[in-house]
Amino acid sequence: MSSFNSFIFSKKGSALVIALFFSFCMLGFIGSMALRQRATAHNNLNTLLNKQAYFAARSAMQHFLLKAKLFPTELYDSVEIYQGKNPLFNFTEFPSYDENGYEQFEEYHGRPNVYVRRSGEQDSKGNPRYFYVKLPNKDSFVRLASYNNPDYRFLAPNIAKDIQDLKYTEPEPLDKSYCADKYLSYYYRDCTNAVVNDICFQPALKIVRSPQVKRLNDFDIASEDGYPYTLEYSVLEVKVKAIQGMKKYGEEAIEVVVQGTAIDIHNEESTQVHTKTQKITRKGSV
Repeated sequence: MSSFNSFIFSKKGSALVIALFFSFCMLGFIGSMALRQRATAHNNLNTLLNKQAYFAARSAMQHFLLKAKLFPTELYDSVEIYQGKNPLFNFTEFPSYDENGYEQFEEYHGRPNVYVRRSGEQDSKGNPRYFYVKLPNKDSFVRLASYNNPDYRFLAPNIAKDIQDLKYTEPEPLDKSYCADKYLSYYYRDCTNAVVNDICFQPALKIVRSPQVKRLNDFDIASEDGYPYTLEYSVLEVKVKAIQGMKKYGEEAIEVVVQGTAIDIHNEESTQVHTKTQKITRKGSV
């Protein structure tokens, strides 16, 4: 009888251990699921915040490109002035050969290293209208107005380089006293909805997080409660890039660097920087 009771109690003890083990396993599983769900929710919020920062940066780029489309001449001129170039001068680089592979230029008699077109650029008396100089490493030519003074192409004296390939196309950087970058910075500084030096250039475009929105799930774009994010965008910099191939008249390539920032209801912040290389012309696209 005692042995039978011992058997019953041992079975009950084993069942209790199994039940406790199973309970701990379930508790651990539920806990891991809860932690995983919490981590997933946090990652989703971060992903959503990053996406808002992405759209803020895209807003800056679209704002700048819209202004560039509406005011192409002002953008081109400000880019040229930034480099120290005369924006009214023709910086076209003409290829040595035409589309059929024939040489387009020949050395002008009596003027070493000065070239003229073989045909198509003579006046009524048969004299050449334009003179050119060769850029050896580029295998192309640039048009001259003064062979002895290349500075007429630029906005300040004595900034032409000594290297023949760059003498007529790429001047030395202007002294800071000229403030050559101010026209370019003025051009893009209003492509922002942020406050710059205590000035908001585009107050109608400001998007400020509303304290009335407590949860993202409660936000309704049709409501009047405001937005769950503060979104700011701006153009950080516009840099001049080299164009592959031959440069045409009134054409430059620029690299536009923009930034977008998003701040959510938890004061979490995300910032994205986007870069785009854009070809610009003085008269805009045709």
